[in-house]
Amino acid sequence: MHARLVLLLAVPTALLAQTGPVNPDFEKGSPGSVPDGWFVPAAFTGYDASWTTEGCHQGKACAQIVPKANPGAAPGNLMQMFDAGPYRGKLIRYRAAVNVENGGRAGLWLRVDRPGGVMGFFDNMQARPIVTAGTWQYFDIDGFVHADAEKIALGILVYGTKAHFDDVTLEITGEIPVTIDERARPLTETGLRNLTALTKAFGIVRHFHPSDEAASVDWNRFAIDAVRRVESANSANELAAALQAVPGIGRRGLHKSLTTGRTLAAGVCSLADRCATIGGVKSAYGSWKSPITSDLIVAQSIGLSEVRMDGNDVYWLESRPEERGRSVVVRWANGRAGDVLPAPFNARTRVHEYGGGAWTVAEGTLYFSHDADRRLYRLDPGGEPVPLTPAHDFRYGDGVIDGRRRRWIGVREDHSAAGQEPVNTIVSVETGGAAMENEWVLTAGHDFFSSPRLSPDGRRLAYLAWDHPRMPWDGTTLYVQALNETGEPVEIAGGPCESVFQPEWAPDGSALYFVSDRSGWWNLYRREIAAPETRVLAPMEAEFGQPQWVLGMSTYALVDDGRLVCSYVSNGLGKLAVVNTNSGELADIDTPYTEFSSVRAVGDAVVFRAGSAVSPAAIVHIDLSLGRSEVLRKATRVADDEGVRKYFTRVEQLEFPTEGNRTAFGLFYPAFNPDYTAAEDDVAEDEKPPLVVKCHGGPTSAASSTLDLRIQFWTSRGISVLDVNYGGSSGYGRAYRERLAAPVIFFQGDEDQVVPPNQTELMVEALRAKGTPVGYLLFAGEQHGFRKAESIKRALDAELYFYAVTVFG
Repeated sequence: MHARLVLLLAVPTALLAQTGPVNPDFEKGSPGSVPDGWFVPAAFTGYDASWTTEGCHQGKACAQIVPKANPGAAPGNLMQMFDAGPYRGKLIRYRAAVNVENGGRAGLWLRVDRPGGVMGFFDNMQARPIVTAGTWQYFDIDGFVHADAEKIALGILVYGTKAHFDDVTLEITGEIPVTIDERARPLTETGLRNLTALTKAFGIVRHFHPSDEAASVDWNRFAIDAVRRVESANSANELAAALQAVPGIGRRGLHKSLTTGRTLAAGVCSLADRCATIGGVKSAYGSWKSPITSDLIVAQSIGLSEVRMDGNDVYWLESRPEERGRSVVVRWANGRAGDVLPAPFNARTRVHEYGGGAWTVAEGTLYFSHDADRRLYRLDPGGEPVPLTPAHDFRYGDGVIDGRRRRWIGVREDHSAAGQEPVNTIVSVETGGAAMENEWVLTAGHDFFSSPRLSPDGRRLAYLAWDHPRMPWDGTTLYVQALNETGEPVEIAGGPCESVFQPEWAPDGSALYFVSDRSGWWNLYRREIAAPETRVLAPMEAEFGQPQWVLGMSTYALVDDGRLVCSYVSNGLGKLAVVNTNSGELADIDTPYTEFSSVRAVGDAVVFRAGSAVSPAAIVHIDLSLGRSEVLRKATRVADDEGVRKYFTRVEQLEFPTEGNRTAFGLFYPAFNPDYTAAEDDVAEDEKPPLVVKCHGGPTSAASSTLDLRIQFWTSRGISVLDVNYGGSSGYGRAYRERLAAPVIFFQGDEDQVVPPNQTELMVEALRAKGTPVGYLLFAGEQHGFRKAESIKRALDAELYFYAVTVFG
């Protein structure tokens, strides 16, 4: 979801008489002053814009935009406005050279003003921000000027960094068809479906068709004419016929000029699901060349997780393979991201072995568990980490800060008794002094604890607990305990056969929210504290919770007394929504993502981790009041490269019959490469692409729908991938989650204490005894999940070799 930044500006009167850009090459000006003919609007005062002769692209001068010490939320803006007269009724292209320093972004913007204060064409590159990382590049905005347009405004917006701006041009590229100014009208469901099909086919033909003829097409006019023709089609055949009837465009007409490949109409045949591959070299499946290599995969990826909010500041955790998997807390403030945790500190815990929740933040102070010594530390702004706990064989995680009593409250796991089961408790640790014996047990008596949540008044603590042999997705109990000398745990919800997840207090402390699968699906509930009344919110056959493999998980957050924002999974793919906590009504939020986690909110500001099959994991911020979204960090920038992104395939939900007349599910990734089509022999024999079948770890987990370059590695080579959500996977209700499943593990860390090497080796030997081909590699220094770049690369290359020998050989 991308919002418009609408620019309402006070414009110097003298500039309105212009009939085109003035001083577009910035050759006129004086040092320290705004370039001649340009101005900075009064509402954008956080940045200085000036004429300079340093670091320019061409000529002797350019403009630079530099943030002040405290620039505020508004971006920097350098612009000019002029009379639209010479451009009325025209298609136009605004182009400029931009150089953005590392760590920031920018965007050209172009706006057309119509009579009565009505805004016409507008584009500010919100969906395609400029991130040049210190190099000059040209960027374009293609638009049109209405026949009744009064003014044209253009400029550059800069966010949180320094940028240079040069060589501005505004050219007329053609006449706009009369249909572009048609009045809005209601769109039928059929019309919407037809236009969606047209959009998909249009994008693939325009950008991927390998012909010289395609380059000669007037695509703007084609799109306008095609929209009118396809809108009323009532079938796929009518839709294809309508496209074929679009008037000739370019030298010989579009549908004729593309007969050497596939016509646009032919590409519509399966647009309800996926457009067909267009053109390309004919080559056997599995032999297609791709820029997605193992080196590319490991060289440009980081792990993103555990979002936190502290006032207006956003924090998250980055796992960096190039630092041997070190987990670093990062802070986003004033439009910039910066490391909070200095090397060599590593924010990681081993509580419950899987860890999670190793850190929290309050009023700018970071509290974290350091992986090397397992101790709990405090890091004040501008200071050095100070240990809060002595050097015991304890592990800490899932903490919250009790500001009134200056203490950390969280889970402690005691490993001091050699050869015995670790002891889990919830403890408090004083945060004001140096390391000493300053811990007190608040509650004990269960094998496992998680999710301590302090009430707004600080008087009560909610938490989850469970015991062997159950896992948290089998059965947990939600307790509330008064934090006084006589406080005893009171059971609120859950039990041996009910999985409760993520308790959260209402802002006024009058109720507890939680997720429970008592209905067979993880749904949201509200429990009143004064009266023992529990009611479900937005009941549906969908999963609002997740298997609690790690601590610190969050699928929803309270926005205010009447709303919460949440993520949920339906048929294997995720959605984001707002729930009215009074009526229980749910409204989906339109986003481009299909997987969500670590949802947090402060007021209308919502931050979460998200991704889709064609976009990498990212930390995303949404302003609910403005409907505006912003990506704060991406796990990889590789998808920003069109030369790589065009090779990505999209995910399809899949269900298929299995034993006992039951149904299983999965995520299917079709083989796709814009440079290739199947060899003639494969087509003649109706041969399908080879299929790699993946099974996620677990069993109680689920296939991820976030961009995985390891999947695109195969599909871009002509090999389809099925990521199976076998019986036992989450995302399809409790009954499906309880089906028996048996995954196979091929790659093993020699320090893995969750699945030790001897267990894996027993499975390997059993497979070999049956004559099943099996590969087994042991990785030194790795645990349950690989973190080193060299291990990830070696595993991927070995997997490719294994398939080549045992499957394709």
